[in-house]
Amino acid sequence: MARAPIARYGIAEWFGKDITSMTPKERQTFGQLAALQDQTGDLSNAPICPFLSTLIPAARCNKASGVCSIRRFLPGPNSSGSPVPGDKIVTVCPSRFLQTLDDGKSVFVWISEKMLDVANPTVIKETPFFAKFRISYAPRKRRQT
Repeated sequence: MARAPIARYGIAEWFGKDITSMTPKERQTFGQLAALQDQTGDLSNAPICPFLSTLIPAARCNKASGVCSIRRFLPGPNSSGSPVPGDKIVTVCPSRFLQTLDDGKSVFVWISEKMLDVANPTVIKETPFFAKFRISYAPRKRRQT
C-alpha cells in the first residue's frame, strides 16, 4: 500500500514576498542572495523589509537568508510543492509582527489592547537589557597561611 504524501514546511515569504507568486528567476536571485548572506554575514545588500520599514522607513531585512514565514507544502510533480489547503503561514521573523492587520492595527497593538489593556503602545525595536554578556572565571589565587 502506498503511503500518503507527507506535508513538509518550506518558505512561505522570502524577503517579504510570497514565494508562490515569485517567478523562477526571482527565486533563483533570492536563493543566491541568501547563500551569499549566509557565507559572508553581509546584510548590506538585503532588500527593504516591507514589515520593518513600517517602523523604520527604508529599513532593510536584518536577518540572513530573509525568510519571513514558513508554511506546509505537499509534494507535487517534478519535485514541486503546493501549499496545504487551509493551512496558515507561520511567522519566523519578529519584524513580520509589524504588518498592519485588517483593522489597521499591528499585532503589537492587538496584543497590547487584549492582554495589557493599553490602547496606544510604544513599540521599540530592541533594548540592551537582554543583551548577552560573557562571564569570565579567573582562577583564584590561594592565600598562603
